[in-house]
Amino acid sequence: MSPTFSQTALPQEEKPPRRNRALRIAIAGSGCTGLRIAHLLSRWQSERPDSRALHVTLYEPRSRSGGLIGTERHSTGLKIEAAAQGVLASRTVFLQTLEDLGLSPDDVITPQADRRQQTRYIISPSGRMAALGGPLSLLISGLLSLPALFRALSEFFRPAQQLPLPNETLYAFIERRFGKVIAENFILPLTTGIWGGGAEKILARHAFPSLVELELKYGGILRGLLLKKFSGSPDRMLSPAQSLKHRWPAGLLSFAGGMQTLIESFENNLRTWANSNPAGGIEFKYSTPVTSIEKTTGGTILLNRKDEYDAVFWTAAPWQSAALDWHKPEIQSEWNTLQSVPVHSLIVVNVSAPKDRRCKNGFGVLARRESDGLLGVLFVHSIYPQHVPEGTASYRVLLGGDRCPEMKGWSDRQITDYAISSLIRLELIEESHKHAQNVSIIRWPDAICLADSGHDERQKSLWRIQAHCQGIYFGGIYRKGVGVADALQSAQDCFDEWKATVRP
Repeated sequence: MSPTFSQTALPQEEKPPRRNRALRIAIAGSGCTGLRIAHLLSRWQSERPDSRALHVTLYEPRSRSGGLIGTERHSTGLKIEAAAQGVLASRTVFLQTLEDLGLSPDDVITPQADRRQQTRYIISPSGRMAALGGPLSLLISGLLSLPALFRALSEFFRPAQQLPLPNETLYAFIERRFGKVIAENFILPLTTGIWGGGAEKILARHAFPSLVELELKYGGILRGLLLKKFSGSPDRMLSPAQSLKHRWPAGLLSFAGGMQTLIESFENNLRTWANSNPAGGIEFKYSTPVTSIEKTTGGTILLNRKDEYDAVFWTAAPWQSAALDWHKPEIQSEWNTLQSVPVHSLIVVNVSAPKDRRCKNGFGVLARRESDGLLGVLFVHSIYPQHVPEGTASYRVLLGGDRCPEMKGWSDRQITDYAISSLIRLELIEESHKHAQNVSIIRWPDAICLADSGHDERQKSLWRIQAHCQGIYFGGIYRKGVGVADALQSAQDCFDEWKATVRP
């Protein structure tokens, strides 16, 4: 259920002078980026009680907050994630957000430490699941050959690219460094599992910038990893980021109540701030998309032709707001440029049933190029048994992406049949049990964008819009990446940009 926020409004005749009134701020979108911006604004104002109050309004086209994040909580104890299953603890921006929200390590859960529960699989050329183990098991499975293994190991001695290749795709980068077999059988499935595909479109410097940095700094990936492992003194003082990581468990972090807990924590913190900030406050406008933006002669920004603000944060996906009216042809033209971003539609199918002899433990399985719609399967009962009733197997089947874009138009019956058939083919459930499964389907049309060769030009369009319409700030998964941590980092960057221009 969406939260209700109370706020105190001054009578019309008692409004303070313009220079002392609350700063009016609008946020378009109440996903992780929008909620984190609102939370950062509330902390900024709370730490400066003598500064101008803030009144924050979030516009949300849906009937709830959270964007792609959401958890179905069933009475049986089963929890089904709409999007992210968890967030890696290696992303310090996520850990900092948790601490800012007042959460502690006791509030998170991690996958089981037993390595058998964490086995990763890839569908082999034979169509069976192959465990990502040592070289011998990969050779036996057909995912790797001896020549391909030697080619990959030779990366240690392979010279670096003399000049950076800014538009080199992830697939081309890995093929250049490790060979085509590694790119095809490992990187392509990994990219499919994260972005729904696009290994041959997404730029390496956007997908995995740390790998590109290793080549630029150390001359190679393997060489860089080795040097980083053995460099530095173990007695040196920990950086703030390292100290933060030491306070939290490692691995893929989630919550006993599912990822929805993160959204609820944002809402609870904002409610507390609103109740203690009568001069300002916060307001959620659900089922209210932003349809027009206009810069007024007085320097403020008008939304939907009637709501006036001093600053606006845009966090919603631009390609899902193609009809947004900017009132000026030059701005409209720049906005139209953003519609060229390549996007993928994803379908999340949760299949659960009593465990049988075929139930597999492990993290999940990724699909190779030959898959005609299957992107991967997560073994939820093994990753987070806290989210699954005792004795139940829960598989999270990811479909669509660039493997089968037309899947977004399939019926629920077609989706269900395909998902269960895939699990049977992978020998994860018994064929005799195919009609005894409980199925939940979540659709995300045009949800995931790729940072391809046109990404930089699209970012320039955002800068030009800001130049034409000062007071607009852009943040969201279309800026930094599609993960939760990327959304939170984008929020921090967006907030810092605003903070540098505001006069308390």
